[in-house]
Amino acid sequence: MHVLENLQDKIHVPKDLLSLYMSRILMRISLGSLNVFLPIFFYTQYEQSLSMVILIFATMYMLHMLFTPIASKLLSVFGVKPMLGAGMLFAVFAIWSLTFAETYLALSAVGFAVFSAIYRALYWVPYHVDFARLLDNAHRGSQLALLRNIAGILVVLTPIVGGILITSMGFSAVFIYACVIMILALLPLAYTNNAYEKFSWDYIDTFTHLFKKANRSILMAHAANGAQGMAVMIFWPLYVFLLLDERYTAVGIIASLTLIAVLVLRYIIGKLFDSWSGERMLLVGVLFSATGWVLKVFVNTPLQIFVADTYHQFGRTANTLTFDATTYEQSADAGRYVDEYTAIKEMALNIGRLIMLGLVYVLAATFGIKIAFILAAIVTLFMIVLNKSTKLA
Repeated sequence: MHVLENLQDKIHVPKDLLSLYMSRILMRISLGSLNVFLPIFFYTQYEQSLSMVILIFATMYMLHMLFTPIASKLLSVFGVKPMLGAGMLFAVFAIWSLTFAETYLALSAVGFAVFSAIYRALYWVPYHVDFARLLDNAHRGSQLALLRNIAGILVVLTPIVGGILITSMGFSAVFIYACVIMILALLPLAYTNNAYEKFSWDYIDTFTHLFKKANRSILMAHAANGAQGMAVMIFWPLYVFLLLDERYTAVGIIASLTLIAVLVLRYIIGKLFDSWSGERMLLVGVLFSATGWVLKVFVNTPLQIFVADTYHQFGRTANTLTFDATTYEQSADAGRYVDEYTAIKEMALNIGRLIMLGLVYVLAATFGIKIAFILAAIVTLFMIVLNKSTKLA
């Protein structure tokens, strides 16, 4: 507790926000050693079947979308803190289920998809609701940049750790490591206060509001963000893995070097955010991110991978920081509808993810995995439709 108070005084962040984010940092250390390798794991387990990788992740995101309205209703019953803790335990179950892949591959994949969906449904709406509540309205950009830079410093080597563990001891070692750190991430939640939110819509109403004409810009922007995320999380790591002759440690090193570059970029962008308009920053970020995806189509060497990814991450960092700050501002502006806004945002993200996965599933056989980068470049442009005048209807 004393350490938290000292750190809080130095960086001028509320204690509850700092505790929440310290828990998130530990989660990022856990998942950072694993996430870049997850699509590779399923790809190799299913004998280089891209279709199976897409099917597993599509199942997870579909279930996440369907579970979100149900989980959101629980906010008024249990509050934020118990739901965050329960979500993190299901994340442990999801990761642990992968340790049985050698013997029960299909059951392991199903367990991962189902437990991951429950974790996401229980965790993300409460997390974003609490985060939006605790952020300082006047300094969202700088607070987000500061907190993410602290996290970035601590997680920058996690892909290398994951690559070394996999190379030296196999995937089970990184799964166990990730589970242990995830359990430790529960501890900072003890220093947060519980908060309750009443979710006003029933199950069908939630989908009705998601597809309302008045909410179309929210749907388009977040669906585009979700679609782009699939290229980042699934198809780019797979492409890099194949390009680097299936060397896990090399994949981890490239990922960590990119994270170091992102740290510097995020500091610069965080400073610019509070002096530039959100619309201007979002436009710059979208343009760099979109052209970065196009650049990735032409990479063939490790140096080109690093340069292209760093260029793209400059845009994506500006894009994501501005997009998230605007999103949290809209969540705060939504007043008593903050959890409803967050729920439809999460569902819109999953719609974008599912569309991207479906398109790549259909097109990859003809155009190869690089088609994901072209699609990501196109959908990134739709993120511009999210602006500060957007309100929840």
